[in-house]
Amino acid sequence: EIRTALAADLAAPGVLKPEAWDPYYFGKEAARLARLYTIAEEVGADEDAATAASALADALKPWLRSGGPLVYDETYGGVVSRTSLQSDRCLGDFGNAGYNDHHFHYGYLLHAAAVACKAVEGFCEAHGDAIRDVIADIAQPSEGSDAAGPDQGARGARFPTARHKDWYDLHSWASGLYPMANGRQQESSSEAANGYYGAALAAEALGDEALAAWARVLLRTEQIAAQWYWQGPSTSAGYD
Repeated sequence: EIRTALAADLAAPGVLKPEAWDPYYFGKEAARLARLYTIAEEVGADEDAATAASALADALKPWLRSGGPLVYDETYGGVVSRTSLQSDRCLGDFGNAGYNDHHFHYGYLLHAAAVACKAVEGFCEAHGDAIRDVIADIAQPSEGSDAAGPDQGARGARFPTARHKDWYDLHSWASGLYPMANGRQQESSSEAANGYYGAALAAEALGDEALAAWARVLLRTEQIAAQWYWQGPSTSAGYD
């Protein structure tokens, strides 16, 4: 039954060729394809796994090379969508170039990239620098830390440390340059956790265990905060 459902999912329109050209929806489509590859591998559906892996790599390549939809913004030090950067007040693509929701957007992309590294020989070697830049945008370690290392540490001058993380509250804030009318917000604790999960997976795929451990710290603190503030039982002292 799983193999039948898997084949049907892969045959559905748009699954093997993600069509979205904004970081959020493309990331979700790529992550869906990555998950189908993982399922195919787990159940021994080798032909479906090969099909999904090839399609995933082809879909990701434009996003991980120069001249693609993502560019580096020298003003605030981050990876942003070209479309958003050129939009009014950078509000296109959910405010991506205004640094809104990056830890939501890029978690899906990093998850997909991690799977592609595992599934397609040479993918990490070809796109490792770009993957590190996306990790740095949401999960750059502090300069001089063990997690920075020689490869990731070189990005410290170009990216802020843990861009979205609030170390007092332990959760992240989704608002970027433009706060909401009632202040900052974190509209999706689950997608925030998924962002750092994606960063950890990508770091592991790159063979950078120190960076992966740092990303897991970001993930775990996000989980703790979500359980404390959003999922707390009636006995919680979170709002006393």
